[in-house]
Amino acid sequence: MATAEVNVQELLFTQDSISCHFRKPREGQRIDDTVESILQGVIKVTDFPALNVVKHEGRLWSLDNRRLWIFKKARISTVTVKIVPYHWHPRFAESINNLELKAVLEKNSFWPRVRGRCRKTFKNRARDQPRQGIPHSSAATDQSLIEQLIARTAHSSSTLPPRPSFTRPVVEGRVKVLPYSPIPSSPSQSLSAPLICRSDHVVNIPPPSYSEGNGNGRKGLTRELHF
Repeated sequence: MATAEVNVQELLFTQDSISCHFRKPREGQRIDDTVESILQGVIKVTDFPALNVVKHEGRLWSLDNRRLWIFKKARISTVTVKIVPYHWHPRFAESINNLELKAVLEKNSFWPRVRGRCRKTFKNRARDQPRQGIPHSSAATDQSLIEQLIARTAHSSSTLPPRPSFTRPVVEGRVKVLPYSPIPSSPSQSLSAPLICRSDHVVNIPPPSYSEGNGNGRKGLTRELHF
């Protein structure tokens, strides 16, 4: 017998009614409880034997109607099936030869009647619950996170110390010194050069250069202005 992976929604029922309970070896087990066990992750689809199906007129008809009902209710996407010869199942052939019943069974939206008390609607917890370790996101949650981030940023800005002021030497002539970045504490830090604005042009002052010593063991700072 050939096996294949097929879409559960493409499989058709071969009975118009089924029992709410399994037969041996799962005697007494309810099909609705089995759906819940799949949704809660207690059992897996691979724990079940492959569905026996018959290929007739280009379509696949399931001979295991209770299991097909379970897989469809649990919204299982694909399952493994065994394609068995058509002539092995005279009861199925009898149902197919009933044209009125066949017309009902051929509808993908058809659900067989369940004999006995049985739940027919289920909450698909496998899809409704967020994945473990990944918080569930929503528009309201995202907006709340944005507002919290803005509040923390504003608080951090308000607690920063005031920017220090620096006294610059006066340069003779009609010269105006524009604001520039504070002098760094070490030569490795970057320094943006200030601008000297005269009445006729703007002169870019290069960053200060550091000399190795000034007699007291400390590095000296020198600056030359060229006009």
